[in-house]
Amino acid sequence: MGIKNIHMFLVSAACLLALIFGLWALAHGYSALGYCSLAATVGLVIYGAQFIKKVRAL
Repeated sequence: MGIKNIHMFLVSAACLLALIFGLWALAHGYSALGYCSLAATVGLVIYGAQFIKKVRAL
């Protein structure tokens, strides 16, 4: 497994973890924490998409 694949795996895992944690936080009344976590999820998705675009250009 190459470094690019490992990087994408870790970004995907972080995105999934942030999403699950954000939904859990919102369900348990931690709204500020939940919204910050969901914002981090969006940021990770954008980062992952740009990383894929950059890797394909190489």
